[in-house]
Amino acid sequence: MIKKILTLILTIIIVVGIITGLVVFVFGKEGVLTKATEGEVEWNKKEVLEEINILMKPIYVEAHKSSVETSTNIEELYNTDTIINKFKENGVVENYIDADGNELEEKYYIKIDSLKGDISQYGIGENGDDKDIFVIEKENYIYVVNYYDDKGEVQSIGPLEITQDI
Repeated sequence: MIKKILTLILTIIIVVGIITGLVVFVFGKEGVLTKATEGEVEWNKKEVLEEINILMKPIYVEAHKSSVETSTNIEELYNTDTIINKFKENGVVENYIDADGNELEEKYYIKIDSLKGDISQYGIGENGDDKDIFVIEKENYIYVVNYYDDKGEVQSIGPLEITQDI
């Protein structure tokens, strides 16, 4: 009888240990579910950069066509200023406003709603909040897309692909 009780207790301890291990494996800090969620978050943010880069292609095509027609150097018609101005005209970006209400040069708030469909569940913050927003800003002579999380910490998403091929 005592042997059966000890066997039962040992079996219960083993089952509880296995269940605990599975819970940690799936839901823990380094668990499968946590890593899958983090991967989705990174993909979601990269999709914003990809969409911005896609939006530059028609701007390039228009500049290239105009360059051929007018014998103008393409660099005069297609550059970061042209891209930003077209993005502003099309409502993709607006001048970035800091928390004090000042417009900053070479930093632009990406209006996430202007991008295709439900491209991202991130970047829904307001211009000037510095929280949960995407921006295009100049860093070391290149424009990059950055994400400011809900704590205001910046994460670089990647550079704009200014050079285009047709």
